[in-house]
Amino acid sequence: MGLHMILKAAAALTALFITAGCSKDEEKSNDTPATAKDILDAQAKALGDTDPLTIKAGEFVYILKTQELHSSQEPIENLIEETGITVTDREEFGDHFDVTVIKEVIDYIQPDKPHYKFKNIYSIDYPAPLTSKFAPKASKEILLKQMSDKVKSLADDEAEFNFYNLKVENVKITPPTKVLEHHPCAEGADCRIDVTKLFYDVILTVPGEEPQRNQFELWISPDVPYFATILKSCVMSVIKVDTALPLVRQCESVYDYRFEALPTP
Repeated sequence: MGLHMILKAAAALTALFITAGCSKDEEKSNDTPATAKDILDAQAKALGDTDPLTIKAGEFVYILKTQELHSSQEPIENLIEETGITVTDREEFGDHFDVTVIKEVIDYIQPDKPHYKFKNIYSIDYPAPLTSKFAPKASKEILLKQMSDKVKSLADDEAEFNFYNLKVENVKITPPTKVLEHHPCAEGADCRIDVTKLFYDVILTVPGEEPQRNQFELWISPDVPYFATILKSCVMSVIKVDTALPLVRQCESVYDYRFEALPTP
């Protein structure tokens, strides 16, 4: 796999449409080099405890995509997309099962805020023997396939990628507020979820252009519905707007989720 494809797989993030970045003189002298394999291995380890066997009809995830612009003024944050993901069916076939997913998207970038609806079917093989856990690689590939429509190219195939400053944190966090509204935490209980946070920088160099630094952030949890596993994914970079070079941070964050369908009234 080339570095271009490795970055797409490693990031599993939405792309910024970025046109300017840092020059070589602006690169940090204290950068700690990393490799594409380091990034993939860290993600595979974080995804290793996720289990696609837990997917069932009724699973629901709601994701907000935001863009925050930092300039000489106060930061400006805009909602640019809402996405709902609902598992409507799970059908068994002995050695595998098919999952039907309906995805609804509201695009706030377009003037008329179009509302799209997509139907995807994912075919997932059972491990052998059936009592085995999914290998981290298999689990990662299923998640990346599910998110493939989010991932766009950051640059063309001639780009050179250099990775730096990989940092991994294992923490416990409180579930999203919306989740606690319909599934409150019992008094005295610890309802926090385990999260692995990954941080790393990628410097892109395209022939004839200045190098461009992108800062990635990825939150992964095995304690949520499978399609909510990527709780948060962000990329931050400098963009060129006329003569200004504002800093832009674009994130997708899980706003709400549930493990099964709501009771029928």
